[in-house]
Amino acid sequence: MLSQMEIKTLPVYASLYKTLPSWDTMSVIISISLMPLFILLLFIQKYIVRGLTLGSVKE
Repeated sequence: MLSQMEIKTLPVYASLYKTLPSWDTMSVIISISLMPLFILLLFIQKYIVRGLTLGSVKE
């Protein structure tokens, strides 16, 4: 599936719209491509905070 020439990732697909005056289409594509990252960060936020505070020096 990835070896086909017409398949593009979302950031590459969004960059095709940068020369056109359709800012609304480009912003929607970029927002959709960022959604999985935000959802992942919501689920692992407590582990990130725990990892940052685990190495702190306690007196």
